[in-house]
Amino acid sequence: MVCLLDLPLECLDEVMLRLRCTCRTFSGCDALVLRHSRGSCWPPWSKFGRLQVLELTRSFLPDNIVPPLCPHLLHLDLSHNYMRDRLVAHMALNFPSGLRLLNLACNILTVHACTALSRHFPPGLRSLNLSENYLKDGGAVALADRFPGTLRHLHLQDNKIGKIGVQALSVGIPKLHTLDLFKNVLPCAAGGFRLAESAQLGKLTALDAGFNYFGNEAAQALLDALPSALLHLNLCGNYCTQPTRFPRALRSLDLSFNELSDVGALELPPLLLYLDLRDTQ
Repeated sequence: MVCLLDLPLECLDEVMLRLRCTCRTFSGCDALVLRHSRGSCWPPWSKFGRLQVLELTRSFLPDNIVPPLCPHLLHLDLSHNYMRDRLVAHMALNFPSGLRLLNLACNILTVHACTALSRHFPPGLRSLNLSENYLKDGGAVALADRFPGTLRHLHLQDNKIGKIGVQALSVGIPKLHTLDLFKNVLPCAAGGFRLAESAQLGKLTALDAGFNYFGNEAAQALLDALPSALLHLNLCGNYCTQPTRFPRALRSLDLSFNELSDVGALELPPLLLYLDLRDTQ
């Protein structure tokens, strides 16, 4: 693994040359971490012949056509880079077919990036993180149209996804293990919470629906539909007053920042190991 911080991207060629003088196996490096980098040109990915993990984060990336990524790449993290739709659309054309994890959180992506991604999802993708962008309902609809069936972990935190987006996800999501919808605008009425009715949630083990402010009625509708095998649930900040009928297998439960009427009356799951009740009254 090679970790380079505060490095101008255009200097990577020179750095690689110097490293090769002392490390003959550098061309066989399988992981590269670049943070706080900046530059006007992209690194020469082709020189990292066996690269499997690439983390290029908190950087100012050049807004031009991206050279083809390493064909063996499994893990790609491009979070916190202020990337725009056009750059992601270019990159999506060259996603390695074996990519398993894609992290594009904390950029400036909208529905246009989602449309490009949905057309070029790697067939074996297992984890997708698009948290803290500007997807809104349109982005959720575009993504839900073509999710790869292999996807197991989906993070869409803080994207202003509402009723239309949730309804699209309820139809289009594959059989996820992790679903993160923290801090969106999920519907308040229980009847509009179509995500709770999705048969695809049967394999879910972790759900984060915190700070959506949807109220006790919608929270209860969600609880009644969740699989009994769910292990981790976050319902903080949702104006819940007296939720009941929690999944029996729950190990962790976050009910903080709610308006619980009687904490002592909560019927908690028997296997619960962690419970957060901060600021609940």
